[in-house]
Amino acid sequence: MDMQLRGGAYTGPRAHPILREPALVLIALVAIVMPIVSALAYPTYIHHMPTLPWEFSRLIELPFVVSEVAVVLWAGRQGFDLTAAWRNLPRDIRIAAGVLLFAIATSALLISNNFPYSLTHSLIVVIHLIFALAVYHLVTRRSMPGPDRIIPLIAAGATVLMVYTAWWLLTAPPPETQLYGRIEWHAALPGFISVRHFGAWYAGLSAVFALRILFAERDGRIGWDHLFYCLTAAALVWSGTRAGVLALMVVVGIAMLSLRRIPPARTIGHAAILTGFALCLAWIAIPPDDSFRLWNLNDGRITESIDAGRFLAWKLGIERWADSPLFGWGTGSFLWEVDPGFPHTQPHNVMVQFLISWGIVGAIPAFWLLGRAIRAAHTSALAHREMLPFLGMAYALLLQSLLEGMLHYPRFIGAIIVLLALVIARAHRPGVATTH
Repeated sequence: MDMQLRGGAYTGPRAHPILREPALVLIALVAIVMPIVSALAYPTYIHHMPTLPWEFSRLIELPFVVSEVAVVLWAGRQGFDLTAAWRNLPRDIRIAAGVLLFAIATSALLISNNFPYSLTHSLIVVIHLIFALAVYHLVTRRSMPGPDRIIPLIAAGATVLMVYTAWWLLTAPPPETQLYGRIEWHAALPGFISVRHFGAWYAGLSAVFALRILFAERDGRIGWDHLFYCLTAAALVWSGTRAGVLALMVVVGIAMLSLRRIPPARTIGHAAILTGFALCLAWIAIPPDDSFRLWNLNDGRITESIDAGRFLAWKLGIERWADSPLFGWGTGSFLWEVDPGFPHTQPHNVMVQFLISWGIVGAIPAFWLLGRAIRAAHTSALAHREMLPFLGMAYALLLQSLLEGMLHYPRFIGAIIVLLALVIARAHRPGVATTH
């Protein structure tokens, strides 16, 4: 035979060299491949797809779920064994995961008023958990490439998606050809449910390059990081995603506090000038839709609430959770249990989301697992500072989960898992590349 197993991992002449570097494959998957696949799978100029099954698959982001399953199967070919991975977990993580799975099953099977939908979302959560174990297995079995090999993939993904989105919007058909006789610009972002999710994604991307230009040990010259920070920040501001802008600022603040230093004045100046350019680019390209503005003004006054209806959604969500405090109403139940007066699949807050889905029994272990991962990643990034940009992107997405649905949608969950796994694995791989 021309193939063999070495240490549980497939090797052989038929394996493409790129498959021997799982970190690059995973980053390419979440940053380039899947955003484009989603954009091609869900082309629309209105807020929904033409058929109900098609729209349902978009709401649950089915292509991203399928990609996670594919990664798990690939990890199996690389020696991943779920039973062994479970046994090797620290005891507290196994207990927390077990309680979470119990709460998920109880809420979906015994309490939910929409069993099919809750069961579907519950199975997706289980896939996320298995995916996390598979990703960690993959990135810890091989030497990790240096950031200067990973960052270009993130930059390429940001560019390709930006170019495709621009082409999609610039070639929009006449409004009268659409179902409602108009182009719904805020929903016309290819592959994204709304412009807010587009902005949330670019907030994460811009965090990568912001931390690179502010904290990398370089000579201060302008380079590719500066260009891509300008482009991704422009896309963020263009989207009008206030939560993303706030998350980016908080990520930089966290980095300064964690590293206990302020960036040199020269790099701060570069960042400020690039941010100014980004604002100009965003302003020039804004479509004729108020959804793309950070603030809508009339005679100098803000014409919308600062929370955009979120406080009401949180209030109603908490009130509904209080009717079933132990196990909630089933995974994803905000959609049918709460009517805040606007159609949303999730409450725009991860705490309300976990409570109404799984109750206090499920929310506590879910936050325990998340906190353990964040703590391990933060410790690793401080010890290996070249990994800080990846932690920054994960933090940008996680911070937005307090104001958006980042921990509801597989697109963001999968990215967060990969980023945290890469950072955590850096502390456990003695042969890792150290290129900055």
